[in-house]
Order: sequence, then structure tokens, then C-alpha cells
Amino acid sequence: MTGKKQRLCFIGIGMNQFVTMLIMCGVGVYGYEAAVQYGYAENFSVLITLETAARCISIPFSGVLSEYMGRKKLYCFSVLAYIGFYAVGVLADHFWVFVIMRMFTGAAWGLFITNALVLMTSIFPLDKAPKYSGYLQTISTVAMAVGGPVAGLICGVNWRLEFYIFLPVMMFGLILAFVILPQDEKAIVRSNREEPKMRKSVIARWRGLFQKRHFVYMLLLTFLYNIANATGNYLTAYAQSELHVSVFMSSLITTPGIIIAIIVTSWVGVMVARTRKYKKVTVVWVVFAGLGFGSWWICNPIQTGKYGSYCILMIGYMIAGVATAISQIAPYTYPMHYLEEKNVSEGVSLIGWSGTFGAVIANSICSAISHTAWGLEGILKMAVVPSVLMIYLMMRYRDS
Repeated sequence: MTGKKQRLCFIGIGMNQFVTMLIMCGVGVYGYEAAVQYGYAENFSVLITLETAARCISIPFSGVLSEYMGRKKLYCFSVLAYIGFYAVGVLADHFWVFVIMRMFTGAAWGLFITNALVLMTSIFPLDKAPKYSGYLQTISTVAMAVGGPVAGLICGVNWRLEFYIFLPVMMFGLILAFVILPQDEKAIVRSNREEPKMRKSVIARWRGLFQKRHFVYMLLLTFLYNIANATGNYLTAYAQSELHVSVFMSSLITTPGIIIAIIVTSWVGVMVARTRKYKKVTVVWVVFAGLGFGSWWICNPIQTGKYGSYCILMIGYMIAGVATAISQIAPYTYPMHYLEEKNVSEGVSLIGWSGTFGAVIANSICSAISHTAWGLEGILKMAVVPSVLMIYLMMRYRDS
């Protein structure tokens, strides 16, 4: 593949990474607005929870399916399904149809999001692929920064407008990937007799991965961090309902933190690709997660006031932005550096699964807390619990 084709293919996949993360990170704005317009504001948490659960179910199978179907085929099929399900959901005239279609998009998202990172090894040489996987994560982090504000601006016109604009962009990115990606040379085509053998092989590889201590450590940190970080989905709702700020102002509350994450992500990606050392960077990850999410405990609108509380939440998310940057790079590039090539797809997909599973657990907890007297304030303060557990793991960990 020529350098020009490599760049075009990366642009196509990068466009899809950007749009899907933009849509995901804007759900706190457009999702709440949609739920209100449909008359189901009290079910806003269900909109988030079901989609996250679908992602959690599909992600661990993305590595297996990519080796069975082929990485290119799985990527193109799942992106097309994502576009189609969202198109149906956006055109629906009932809240629950939108919720169900969004759940299906979560399943499709889970099949291509980590597969896209591994696809970099099909486009670039192995010594460059982790770096470009890091670039994809940087693109995702940029989308995190603008997802809320973009949704806030567009919701002023119509919450559906975001999808009318960005789904065609995804289709263009899909076409680029479909045309340029090389054919799946390693796709596994098996007869019915061989399928049980393949399943045993997959189980054996998974068992082998779970016997690698450092890999399990990355899984656990990713799981716990995403429990804490998922509470950020409720920041905009808290700012609107408890601090009584405008929709647009509430959408900006996470922006500075994500800008910090963008800057740090680029630095971490380059450093890890060059040194391949993970111990120090994981310590920084854990410390900044604890400081950032722990600061939300001092948020109290009665004592600190409307704007004081807003600043506390924003500053806490800015500190956590460093942890977010590391969580985007270290766990996902670790398998590319330290696992055998045949285990990379499964390793990356399991890392992605652990993060999504953490988000599922978080959303279930948040949904339960939202129906108690603690409400949204309790949801935000819950983030300190997984942060403390991350610190405990870090203190128990020893580099071999």
C-alpha cells in the first residue's frame, strides 16, 4: 500500500472514530433533550445504560470475529450497521424506538471500535501501527472535547440535526476504508466440523491472556477507571437540574478537561511508542484519577454556591483529564507491544470490554442512586470509590 493510500485509509477510519465518539459524548446533551421532548425525561438513564450494555456484550467478540470474518469485513459491516440503526432511531417518533435502535448501535460500535485500532497493523508496518492507534485515540479524545458543546449548539435548533449532519460523514469514511483497506489475508474460513475446534482455541487464548499478570492489571485499571469516568456523563444533567445553568453552559463543563486530555494523549502516545514502558505512566494515571474525581466530594451548591460548584466540577474533570489521556493510550497499546501477534486482537478487544463493562456497572449504579435521596450529587461523589480501589491496586502492584 502506498503512503497516499495509507493516509487516505487512516483519514476514513479516523473520521468514523471522530463521529462515533462525538455522538457518544454528546448524549448527555442531545439524549436528555430527546428524552424531554418525547416526554420520558425520567428514563434518561435508560437511554445511556442500554447502549452501554450492548457495547459491553459485543466488544469481547470483536477480536474473535475479526480473525474469523476478517478485520476489514467486520469493520465495514459493523460501521454500516451503526449508520443504519441510528438512521432508523433518529427518524422514529417514539422514545422507546430511539432507545432500542441506540442499543443496537452500541452493539455495532463494540464490533468496530477496538477493531479499528488493530486495523492499523493492516495499514502500517508493525513498528508504526501502535503510534497510529494512538493517533486514533487522540482523534477520539478531540471528539470528547467538542461532543458536548457541538450537541449543545445543535440542540438549540433540533437534537436530530446532529445525526443528519454526521451520519453522511460516516458513510464517506466507510467508503474510503472499504475501497482502500487491503483484503483480509488472515481471515479464517472454517467448516462446521472445525468450529468447535476454533471455539476451544479462542477459549485457550483467553485463558492464556488472563494468566498474564500485567495484562490483568491493565484490565482491572481500565475497568475501575471507566466506572469513575462514566459519572462524567451526568455532569451536564447535574449542571442543568441542580446548578440551573443553561444547556450550552452545562455542555462546556467537561471541555477544559478534555482539552487537557487531548494534549496529554499526544504526549503519552509518543512516549509509550518510543519507550514501551508502562509502570510510571500507570502510576500517574491512578494518582490523577484519585485527585480529579476525589475533588467532587467538596462540591456543595449550598456552601460553595452555583458558580463555585460549577468550577469545582470543572477543575476536578480537568485533573481527571490527564488520567483520561492515559486510559486512551496505555491499556490499548500494551497488547501490541507485549502480546504475540495472534493474541493482539483478543487482547485489545478484552481491554475495550473491561472499560465498557465498567461503564455498564457505573450506569447501573448511577441509575440506582438517581432514584434515591442522594440523586445526581450522589452519582458524582460515587466516582471516588473506584478511584480509591485503583490506588489500592497500584500499591499492590510490583513490576517484574
